Amino acid sequence: MATIWTRENGAWVLVAYGVEPEFSPGALPSAPPPPPAAPEPAALAIDGDPAMTRAARDFLQAWFVRKDPAAAFRYLSPKTFACYNVYRPEEAPRAGSPAEAARLIEERMKFLADWAGTGSRLEDILTAAEPNHPDLEPVKHDDAAAYALVAVPDAMGTAADCAPLKLGDTPPFSGKDPPTYGRFYAISLRLKRAGPEAGVLWTVWAKEGQDWKVVSYLVIAP
Repeated sequence: MATIWTRENGAWVLVAYGVEPEFSPGALPSAPPPPPAAPEPAALAIDGDPAMTRAARDFLQAWFVRKDPAAAFRYLSPKTFACYNVYRPEEAPRAGSPAEAARLIEERMKFLADWAGTGSRLEDILTAAEPNHPDLEPVKHDDAAAYALVAVPDAMGTAADCAPLKLGDTPPFSGKDPPTYGRFYAISLRLKRAGPEAGVLWTVWAKEGQDWKVVSYLVIAP
């Protein structure tokens, strides 16, 4: 509503009003716009484990650029086989054993490698899905446009273990204690062909012996 007042005989009186008026520039003074909210400072990227950074890149290069899902599959720990029944689509067959889950996962990896299309660089095929959890620490790497790499709190990485979970479960992470880091990393990405609203693939990594391996994964639907 806009109201117009004038002074008559020493008193201010309302002489006109309008409901939902359409103002033209300069017709009436407008209220100043609210000050813009200060942007939140971006988290500073840290230096991660160099071997982990190399393993993550080679895993994705083998899977999507070189189209060698068998080589990429070798980066998966047997612990990931329990993730198949937890995160499989309802229409997908249930795995009756770890060996069957391994076969179905590798088949799915081959399908996604073919479906995602070709490119000479990871960023031609993948796009990073930036995490927004305050306890995830971004890690410096050379393919930031293609995937996000983060250090994961130890408690969060442990909670991502698929073995105790059932179909549709969410990893039970409370985040009550101060986070400690060093045992787990994660990468998150979308397939570029699927568009900006596609689901996000997370792979959680930990060291097994001298090698970094994918120890769990999850798909976050849009």
